[in-house]
Amino acid sequence: MNFQTRARRLIRIYAIAGVLTLALYAVVNTIYVQRWRQTAEYGSSLAFEETVRAVDSLSAALESSLYATDAAMSASLCSDAYASACAAESAMATLPFATQELEQLAGFLNRAGDYAHSLCVAGTITAEERETLGALADRAEELVGTLLDCREQLNGGLLRMDTRERRLRNVGQEPGTALSAKLLDAEAGFTAPEPLRYDGQYGREAATETGYLTEEEMLRAAADFLGVQPGELTQVYVYEGLGGKRCYRWEDCFLCVSRAGVESVSQSRLVGEVNLTDTEAQQKAEALLEHLGYGELALVEKRDSGTVSALRFARVEDGAVWPDNAVSVAIALDDGSVYSFNSADFTTAPSGVVWALEENAAAEKLPEGFTPVSTRRVIFESDGGVPHGCFEFEGEGVRGETVRIAIDAETGAQRSIQVENEK
Repeated sequence: MNFQTRARRLIRIYAIAGVLTLALYAVVNTIYVQRWRQTAEYGSSLAFEETVRAVDSLSAALESSLYATDAAMSASLCSDAYASACAAESAMATLPFATQELEQLAGFLNRAGDYAHSLCVAGTITAEERETLGALADRAEELVGTLLDCREQLNGGLLRMDTRERRLRNVGQEPGTALSAKLLDAEAGFTAPEPLRYDGQYGREAATETGYLTEEEMLRAAADFLGVQPGELTQVYVYEGLGGKRCYRWEDCFLCVSRAGVESVSQSRLVGEVNLTDTEAQQKAEALLEHLGYGELALVEKRDSGTVSALRFARVEDGAVWPDNAVSVAIALDDGSVYSFNSADFTTAPSGVVWALEENAAAEKLPEGFTPVSTRRVIFESDGGVPHGCFEFEGEGVRGETVRIAIDAETGAQRSIQVENEK
């Protein structure tokens, strides 16, 4: 046998071995792909079933709440509605398609759950609240009908479950309309409820921008904040809307200014060394706020990243600290400049809280066995942004942890309970 004959045989053997190896590899990977597809399809189907079940439970809880007459039953049904809405949101988020396009459906679940949550501590349901619950129940029943129809069509093969798998162009899709397309059609025809007005997260009234500064005064305010001349600033952006906010730049510093004054400041440089102590940084922050004309403030939070000291100051009204009404300042520890500033959450408007109870009367609402070691007046905001004056009592818990209990100074009800464990 000559060399050429042996070479041809070896080439044939290697070619056959290569083909068999590739075939075996393709078979094994095909099995794995089929298993992955089955797992993904099972997970997607389970997520959709959970969505249907949760929305159905939400509809039932809202419908039942229309007939609740005592506080315990009302709170129980509203809690069920809130839990079902949260479960529906979570299940919908795991469906194999972009659910952000389902704005109306997701928004309904958010508002219905949050509204029910706001009624959990309100006692009995009023006639007006019952009317709102009835409207939400009607929309929930409409959504349940749509989802049940989708489930029936999925089981019948008219609809197919979406997949996140990216297939080649020459690989055809499975027959039937995608579930996402069906839900998008339902989204377009879904009747959203009217905007709700209640003391909850989605019942907040949109804050109106206030201020009277002209464009020249806004530029001057930005320059005064940095201690430079107005001509040294460069306008880089003008916000749309009635507020007419402006964004200015000076070197590596950016400022956002509204009609009410400087709203936020940030630097883009890196701070590489430390030349100031935290105490010196706090003094510079306090001097800045005093220069800007802020009234009485209290330091409520202090963080140190090593090269930047971040501080948060809350407004003090009639001796009461208002933690949600605060301004944040960060000082660079190399040269003491303002690294960041934000006053978007600060307002000078009066809170309007009522101090009907004295401290001794509020202390009677504390649990037995809890002995406070300190007390302060605070103003807490509800989920809907409504301020409430409270007496906050701090003491040691049964396990040695620090416990803070806030008693509403108008109603005597417990407004919040915070537990801090030693770490």
